[in-house]
Amino acid sequence: GKTVFAGQAPNNLVIDVEDGLISLNNHPDLIPDSVASVKHKSFAGLEMIIDRLNKNAPQLSHFETLTVDSVSELHKRGLGEVLDRNHFANAANNRYAAETEQHTENSEHIRRLVSSMRDLDRNLILLAHARTIEPKGMPPKTFPDFSEKLANTLAGIVDVVAYMYFRKNGDSVERVMRFHSNGTVVAKSRVG
Repeated sequence: GKTVFAGQAPNNLVIDVEDGLISLNNHPDLIPDSVASVKHKSFAGLEMIIDRLNKNAPQLSHFETLTVDSVSELHKRGLGEVLDRNHFANAANNRYAAETEQHTENSEHIRRLVSSMRDLDRNLILLAHARTIEPKGMPPKTFPDFSEKLANTLAGIVDVVAYMYFRKNGDSVERVMRFHSNGTVVAKSRVG
């Protein structure tokens, strides 16, 4: 539901990181004709788009909204890029087991990307998968699928963090979007 929800924003450039376009194509009646998408599965691809948006490239000037679907998948791919780079620089480095420094580098890269996208003169929609942890003796906590520290950092950068979920209502199921935290779900809204 999150890709279709975000795809309904008019004049929207969707950065397709995880092949979510199938969802948009399945709902052509909901998606405005002004929505376009490009596949970028790397930091470099997204940075190129951000740079062009910052420079008001004519072919991108009509886009009022930038959507990244999903930033949590981009984060995982970014870690893979860091591991591959380190492995190819030194074959003794394991390209499948990240050390603390690689996690830190990747998290900082995502933080900077999100900050640079927030500073664009456009609306920004960042989609992410959810992650729930259940600390021993404490209630479960749901937040975007990053480390809890990075999830909180990114939540502080943006104006709205919403959690979309399904709720049973009698015999039917409805989609619900939470904009305020209930103590177990990270959500917020600075816009009321």
